[in-house]
Amino acid sequence: VRVLAAPPEPPEPPKLHIGSLALPLYRGPSDYNSPKVNERTVEVALGLWFMHRCLERLHQLGGGVVPIEIGNTLANYWPREERLFGRVMPWQVFDLGDNGQDATHADFSGVEVLSISTIEHIGYDNEGARRTEGFRIGASDTGIEAWMRSWDAAPELLMRIVEQAERYLITWPVGFNPHLDATVARIPKLRAHARVVRRLDAANTWDVDPNTSFAYGYDLRDTYGSEFVGYMYDPVVWRIYERVFGQAIPHPPRPLPMHPPFRFANAVCVVTNMPQLLA
Repeated sequence: VRVLAAPPEPPEPPKLHIGSLALPLYRGPSDYNSPKVNERTVEVALGLWFMHRCLERLHQLGGGVVPIEIGNTLANYWPREERLFGRVMPWQVFDLGDNGQDATHADFSGVEVLSISTIEHIGYDNEGARRTEGFRIGASDTGIEAWMRSWDAAPELLMRIVEQAERYLITWPVGFNPHLDATVARIPKLRAHARVVRRLDAANTWDVDPNTSFAYGYDLRDTYGSEFVGYMYDPVVWRIYERVFGQAIPHPPRPLPMHPPFRFANAVCVVTNMPQLLA
């Protein structure tokens, strides 16, 4: 068996050119969830950039409401020297698994909101719970339909953030939650604030898709378990989807054994109102 080695890392991280920024991709020092080889290289770079600006503004104002993060992700990459007392994150976290705080019940009026690779799980796979989002979806078409109706939870939360928050940056891997992708592509208010960043090569460099296309697959081998993957490849699921939502899913997973060019995400959706990223 021939194994191809990953390209060597350059002395300086590659840059993502998005809007008016040339943002260095995140390559460490933290190796949590392997940012050197997947989409976290983009998401963490954007998250650090956003949160630093939120906290800098708070410092300049002499205080105020701290930013919110949905999903306890950025703490895995935040510099230790910038933590309060060396360990406390200087923002509020909503994470149902880590601290019991449910973002679907939060009010985001006038605050700054960050979410990295979290919103796509809400109402969809519930971070790999044994029963997907609490439903026995393998039991019958009725079970699949009940599970599928919960898929609106993520788009509804996203829309509420866009309508309420003062500033926001929300990212997720394209193709993991096709319903979330389809909703953003379909609704002008969301699409206007969306950018799709695509992976280019084995060296894990990225650029912005000028067409904001959502026709990128996610390698579903990298989800939580074979049960979830099986549902996504079952044609019955997408027939029920059309019945529930009144339209076909634009980009269902390609039939097996086809897989996307790269493991994990092949593109990331970024929804934001930060002018530097939308320029």
